[in-house]
Amino acid sequence: MMDSGRQIDKYRIKRPLRKGGMASVYVAEHELLQKVMALKILPPEMGNDHAYVERFLREARAAASLDHPHIIRIHDVGRSDGLYYIAMDLIEGSTLKAVIREGAPLPTEEIVRVSQQVLTALSVAHAKQIIHRDLKPQNIMINRQGEVVVMDFGIAKALDDVDLTRTGMFIGTARYASPEQVKGAPVDPRSDLYSWALVMFEMATGRPPERFKAPKPEELSEIPTELRNVIAQGLAIAPEERFASAASMLAALPVPEAPQTRNATAPPLPPETLTALQIPSVQATVALPSTTVKPWYLRKLVLASMVTLVVLSAAVTGWWLAVLKPQPSPASQVDERPVTPVTMAASDLNVWADKPTYRVGENLRLYYRSTRDGYLFLFHQSADGSIQQIFPLSSTDDNFITAQLTYTIPDPSHNFDYLASPPVGQDRILAHMIADRDEAIAWQAEQADKPAPPAEMLTEKLVLTIEK
Repeated sequence: MMDSGRQIDKYRIKRPLRKGGMASVYVAEHELLQKVMALKILPPEMGNDHAYVERFLREARAAASLDHPHIIRIHDVGRSDGLYYIAMDLIEGSTLKAVIREGAPLPTEEIVRVSQQVLTALSVAHAKQIIHRDLKPQNIMINRQGEVVVMDFGIAKALDDVDLTRTGMFIGTARYASPEQVKGAPVDPRSDLYSWALVMFEMATGRPPERFKAPKPEELSEIPTELRNVIAQGLAIAPEERFASAASMLAALPVPEAPQTRNATAPPLPPETLTALQIPSVQATVALPSTTVKPWYLRKLVLASMVTLVVLSAAVTGWWLAVLKPQPSPASQVDERPVTPVTMAASDLNVWADKPTYRVGENLRLYYRSTRDGYLFLFHQSADGSIQQIFPLSSTDDNFITAQLTYTIPDPSHNFDYLASPPVGQDRILAHMIADRDEAIAWQAEQADKPAPPAEMLTEKLVLTIEK
């Protein structure tokens, strides 16, 4: 690897980025443009091999001809002091391999989203008679905006060029290669589709399938049917049994489900803790009947009726506005922290409420929002220290939380009212969040026949004041 500060033509090396089988990649700055790029450099010993040099330069020609937002953009190619280089966009983010390693099995909608962008990029490449030949999670980047960029057309083969490979010679990464590619037989775009189906299987299960064998039904049993069919057809051993093109594979992908309806009506309140909220003296005027507690859906009906009849008193109207009026939505922020912990509640979950103080018998409305996908468990700790789980209500309830969406308790899917109840004092909302689905199911099953876990196992997210 080269030292920082070394000059390669008009580029100054800043630091190494990664080392591949054919070349090393560095972060470098174009001195005239003062622009930071990724610089791929062929090892010096390979610079004397005409076949390697030709293959290396073919990458530049092939990739530079592909102008598409989901394909790495090539800016320059050259030779300096016997070293061949390619200058390209520097993509800041994570490889799909890292995403799979940290989060698999990935949600169906994420598998579909990534596949849509990769297959769109492949359609553009295949239309120009360019086959990637080395599709793998390590060659797919997810940038900080969540967009996919296909990298390393390093051994891409232009069909109308002279084949640089010898008969029977394998080029590519064997783990993700098609059967015909490993045998050294001629390949066409369907070889890339086989490789991508392997990656889709790994995203969906967290493991690669058994190579060169159709996946067993039980291996795909937990994958939604439409996605399962796409993966199974893409993994057909015979090329003629696969999709005919990237476009046809793209068209077969399931349409992602719309976000959960429970989020549609959630007021966009700021993710603040109760202790940070400042509510005016309206709180002192709140006096709910101590004998009657209306569920949330009846409260909405009553509110609509009262507005229609215009019979609310000024005090009651003020209370309703204080409780239900939406607050400005906070600016969206992207969490760029590396994915490391399994339990995420402490740093990745915000929980807040519509006001900081409640009277005994009042309905509480809670909101929560995560910066990452995961499985959430919420608990209520009363002032006497007793703890009960409030979400999910049972082991069969769906507790998957999608990042950057706001959820509300209570709502129709939760099917319960959360009431302020004695003893008065400081109530707390505690949380536990798990990234991995299997770990979440196991944890939930372990807790099913036990009392709620002690507070030390959970993360405190919110403090409520309960008054008479």
